[in-house]
Amino acid sequence: NRAVSGAYPPGSTFKLLVALAAMEKGILKPETTYHCAGHKVFYNRDYRCDGVHGTMNLVQAIAHSCDVYFYELGMRLDVDDINAAAEKYGILEKTGVDLPHEGTSRVPSRAWAKKYRPKEPKWYAGETISVAIGQAQNALTPIALARFYGMLATKGKLLTPHLFFGFRNEQTGQLDPVQPPPPRDANLDPKIWSVLDEGLFQVVESGTAKASKIPGLSMAGKTGTSQVTTFVDKAHYAKLAKKLKDNALFAGYAPRENPQIA
Repeated sequence: NRAVSGAYPPGSTFKLLVALAAMEKGILKPETTYHCAGHKVFYNRDYRCDGVHGTMNLVQAIAHSCDVYFYELGMRLDVDDINAAAEKYGILEKTGVDLPHEGTSRVPSRAWAKKYRPKEPKWYAGETISVAIGQAQNALTPIALARFYGMLATKGKLLTPHLFFGFRNEQTGQLDPVQPPPPRDANLDPKIWSVLDEGLFQVVESGTAKASKIPGLSMAGKTGTSQVTTFVDKAHYAKLAKKLKDNALFAGYAPRENPQIA
């Protein structure tokens, strides 16, 4: 069951967690701008973006999924800061869904590198650049990603996904509902939430998901493209086996004003 057992690089859907971590650490404000020329060199390596976005603030960077903007955050954030935010906002724990074989998600840290990478236990700052756009060693279950966006939808409530409704008494026919655990408050700052919500709204209103806009329904969400393997150019990419081509993702919630679905 890929939704609960599979773990995949989340791509740009992960950028909301990185923005959240950066704002909580005080290194990012909504008005903070960075310039995107289509690529930028960090630690002697050239990192590319999918477009030439020019100078952007946070909401614009979320709306148009500017990688350079989030590379900049990755240079300023420690990987352990990103890992701590993932833990705080429920990504690193199982959701508790009442389905078998739920997998776990991974967001790397220095401790992770020491434990699972004994031949290369040192964490390099350049690695955080890729982590910041949802690539590198990140691997999230789809249900953990949906739960994270459900947390954003509810302004900080961590919910338990729940399918089983209840037990029916075979003699009386009476149905006894079984309630999921109550939501847990993740203590999301309302000021930070409002910026993230606006960015997610602009993704659908004017950004990378504008083609999916539904008249009369305000949505909030984030597109993501997750690279499975490295490739040189478009011609090389075209020859790759299907299983090696990019994964495409969308995570979000609707209606924006009173979310009913994530």
